Amino acid sequence: LCQDIGVPTPAVFAAVKAHSELRGLPRLLEPLTDFVLKPNRGSAGRGVLVILGRDGQHFIRHNGERLT
Repeated sequence: LCQDIGVPTPAVFAAVKAHSELRGLPRLLEPLTDFVLKPNRGSAGRGVLVILGRDGQHFIRHNGERLT
């Protein structure tokens, strides 16, 4: 809807619709260095992960925390 009316919107790279699809998450994230993961059921930003980069096999969160 936002794109249709000209509101700037971030690109959606993938949508995981079932828990079993999470196995493919590493493949989906492979080409990306910075991205945001948003849960389908969150409130007030809870559950949103902002990834700013990579350090080897680790992802770097906005707060500097490293995730595998």
